[in-house]
Amino acid sequence: MKPWLANVHLIASIGGGFTGAVTSTAPLFQQGFSLGLLIIVAIACSIYVYGIFAGLRLVADRSETLHLKIFYSLQVPVFYSPLFSYFVAAGAYVTLGISGLSLNFNFAFGSVWFLSLLNEQPLGLGVNFVAVLLLVLLFKEPLLEPYSQKQEVGATSPEREKLSASE
Repeated sequence: MKPWLANVHLIASIGGGFTGAVTSTAPLFQQGFSLGLLIIVAIACSIYVYGIFAGLRLVADRSETLHLKIFYSLQVPVFYSPLFSYFVAAGAYVTLGISGLSLNFNFAFGSVWFLSLLNEQPLGLGVNFVAVLLLVLLFKEPLLEPYSQKQEVGATSPEREKLSASE
């Protein structure tokens, strides 16, 4: 993996994960402790901590991208409904979606999450294009890597030695 691309992934995973994990605890201090809120905050924090883990795996081994792919995949969907709503973004997001009969476009830097059960949300679907872009970069990177060893076309080394000796 190219160093600049690895740095982008490290900032998105470790930086976004750390920011998200820290800011996820804010509702506990603003709204007080309840079991339901504690569970939802724990789910959000665990997603962000998983992002930190994925980034650290990349530091240990540049070819270890499975956890990053999972972490970014968790950030792609934006889903709202009266039964269940879900949105998680680490570091930055650019979303486009439809909610009810209106088209929505949002963007920001920072880690944001929204999880709810049995809430009065209209039905809506969207996509986080920052997460999609990061996933595309991860899947394309092995295809862009240059060959580590050049293969020589033509005669092998012993054959070349014989040819040069006979000349």
